[in-house]
Amino acid sequence: MKRWAIFILCALFLGSGCALKQNQTGNQAPPKQTEVSVPTRDGRLETLDLLNTGDKMLASYATFFDQTKTNRVHNIQLSSEAINGHVLNVGEVFSFNQVVGKRTPQRGYLPAPEIVKGEYTEGIGGGVCQTSSTLYNAADAAGLRIIERVSHSHVVTYVPKGRDATVSWKEPDFKFQNQLNVPIRIAAKTQNGRITVAIYAPAHVNALRRKVAAPPTTLPEIIRVTPDEPMSLDPKKIKRELQNPLRIPQ
Repeated sequence: MKRWAIFILCALFLGSGCALKQNQTGNQAPPKQTEVSVPTRDGRLETLDLLNTGDKMLASYATFFDQTKTNRVHNIQLSSEAINGHVLNVGEVFSFNQVVGKRTPQRGYLPAPEIVKGEYTEGIGGGVCQTSSTLYNAADAAGLRIIERVSHSHVVTYVPKGRDATVSWKEPDFKFQNQLNVPIRIAAKTQNGRITVAIYAPAHVNALRRKVAAPPTTLPEIIRVTPDEPMSLDPKKIKRELQNPLRIPQ
């Protein structure tokens, strides 16, 4: 009897203990879960947000222009605004003509001097090539892959010889590719007679940068002559007149 009594008491004690443990477990609140709601955005804004977190400048390039040429300055500003903030995803090819668009009066572009087939002439959007050339040097300095670039038929004064990228609708175009494994962002700004273009990427990226020639820091001299004025016989003056692309007949 005593054994049975002890057995029954143990069984009751163990049963009550298990039940108590089950009740305690059942009364415990489930662990809290943190939920983060991310608003849906288009790819451009989402990528910009990522790049704004700890991004670094891969390279920048600046060129100078004459602020008195108001139409040309306006076209440079308009085209720089078009590329400013543009994000290039992994493997994507940037096309200047595609991003900036057609240079027309309806889109705000003004007539200004430009080079067409080797001759200086007045054209809608004159000055845009300075934006594309500045972008070319920034992209090249950042180590990005240059896909398409054409130089002017005449030497331009805002970049070193052979460092320009002429554009026209629909060709020639300036194109480069983001061959890095992260997206990149273009920043462009015009201020105080200078246009600056920079290339940004996330802070952890390693890019093989290139060294490019620095731009001229002074504006070219403007020579004014009259059509009936005889050409000087001084060799230095002859050379200066012939080589200066900003020689303006009165």
